[in-house]
Amino acid sequence: ISESVTTVANSVARELDEHYAYDRALVVGNGVDENLLEPGPATSAEKYILFIGRLSYRKGLFNLLESAKTVCRRYDVRFMLEGKGEVEQKIRAIIEKEGLQDRVILMGHQSREELVKLYQRATIFVLPSHYEGLPTVLLEAMSCGLPVVATNVSGCPDVVSDGENGFLIPAKSPEMMVEAISRLLDDEALRNALGKNARKTIEEHNTWDRIAGKIEACYQTSLGFQ
Repeated sequence: ISESVTTVANSVARELDEHYAYDRALVVGNGVDENLLEPGPATSAEKYILFIGRLSYRKGLFNLLESAKTVCRRYDVRFMLEGKGEVEQKIRAIIEKEGLQDRVILMGHQSREELVKLYQRATIFVLPSHYEGLPTVLLEAMSCGLPVVATNVSGCPDVVSDGENGFLIPAKSPEMMVEAISRLLDDEALRNALGKNARKTIEEHNTWDRIAGKIEACYQTSLGFQ
């Protein structure tokens, strides 16, 4: 029997305890390279809202498309979706049906170098997932100083404090997604403030040095050195 188990999020620890009555799960979080993923010199002149991840049902992309219809009517903005997956053709069909071919762009997979540029030039990062662990893309976006709109599921509230470094919204709520995105598009000062706080969150809690220190402490405790 293991002395302890590490998890990336409080929600995962609760699931372990609920399903396996395991009360020794230690939450260490997840990390990113804050030196690679740093804020760019300035956001792009063209405003765009970024999603990065697998194009799958649990990512909430149909909710995102529903919100995109309203946002694109109100604002001169595009939605950039990076990734591939099993719902790609269904997403393409909705984009065509709604006449959003020039406003919702499916980019497929991009290189790591291009991903960093996408983060750095984006206006807002959105994660509409129905379930997550602790999503790396959320940490990466925050490390690049992006204001984020994320669903209040799984590990997202471990790193996003609503109204401080991003917005948390209920899952499957495109109307509230529209409201959060609109607030950020309407208020550049708010975008900058939340993005700055998002970067600070990563620097203080989610660099690899921080995570390595937590894991080392777990080993020390399990081996009886503390």
